[in-house]
Amino acid sequence: MEIFRKFFSSRIVTFVLNFVKYGALICIIPPLLNYAALNRESPVMGTHGLMYDVGSSQRLFLSCKGKGVPTIIMDSPIGLSSDIWLPLQEILSEVTKVCVYDRAGLGISERPFEIPENKSEKVSRAKIQRGQEFTLERMVEDLRRLVSSASHQDRPLMFVGSELGSMVARFYTQIYQDNVSHLVMINPLVETLFNEDNGAWKDFWYESMVPKWYSYAIGSVVGLNRFLIMANVLKPQIHTENLNDDILNRQKYLMSNPKHLFSLVDEFVNLNETLAQMKLIWSIKQFPQNVSVTVITGNKDDMFVSSDLFESSSNRLSSLRNTWKKSVDFLKNTLHPNANKIDLNDSVYKKLYNDPNYLFNILKDLVLKWRKNNVVAENI
Repeated sequence: MEIFRKFFSSRIVTFVLNFVKYGALICIIPPLLNYAALNRESPVMGTHGLMYDVGSSQRLFLSCKGKGVPTIIMDSPIGLSSDIWLPLQEILSEVTKVCVYDRAGLGISERPFEIPENKSEKVSRAKIQRGQEFTLERMVEDLRRLVSSASHQDRPLMFVGSELGSMVARFYTQIYQDNVSHLVMINPLVETLFNEDNGAWKDFWYESMVPKWYSYAIGSVVGLNRFLIMANVLKPQIHTENLNDDILNRQKYLMSNPKHLFSLVDEFVNLNETLAQMKLIWSIKQFPQNVSVTVITGNKDDMFVSSDLFESSSNRLSSLRNTWKKSVDFLKNTLHPNANKIDLNDSVYKKLYNDPNYLFNILKDLVLKWRKNNVVAENI
């Protein structure tokens, strides 16, 4: 017994015990501080819009400004909140009503609730009716409920979508063609992307993008992201120089929020299924002839969330960007050969914040053209 008493009273054991004790505190304190900060910040992050119930007590965030028709609905790139559209929404709302929203789980919107399984059903009835969570079918059904029974937006709708947002808009238009006057796709995500060049983008996506953002999601759970942002080591998803304080603070909040980042990862993981669903709807239903289409691409753009992974490899950047362009060319030349095509020798995403008037002029002309053809008198 005397030997054990001397052992446990030794300096080494005391040091080890203190190390474990303080190490445990260090592991526990950051998540608690982050959780407390998220709860404190949450009430003020969505004050620029409203939450709408789209069924099963799930609420999506929607912010509308202006008045008039067509009502413009803006849909964001994959994994991104509606903050990317706010500068453009502000000036475009002087012309017509402009709405931005967050897809399920992203930004201010809530994640889908888990529906209890009925063991007598091979596939849940709810999933048959609304689609698998974080896939294209579910996104479109959520959007339909949001702009119809939840918020009652005036028709027709004009969609402005980027990347995954453009695919949501295409899918919606093919199903609910009478609701849509025009479709604007910015750097569109195309269903052939993962098939081009022997699946180069698919390999990059699941080997690089998904693990990278999953690590960020884990970092948000343990509170690491918040400290890295404070130390200026980790940047928010949107971090341009001209960002106003409200958007910048919300972006920092989202980069520290597990709900947002795990929803982003869910969109990423289900992207292959989303592309397959787009292929299917295109094969069974023709795109409506009454809806005009505009495709805007920037030759200095790739997928918004992937750009920083290319910085260390210019060869990889060039190769994957060419693959991306092949899929977009397929959309412009084969899927929508009659579309109005605008190729910008710059980054469209930079234009959104540094020069929103560029896209404003394009969209304003489309609105006024529709009103002229439909003899709609509006107070602009």
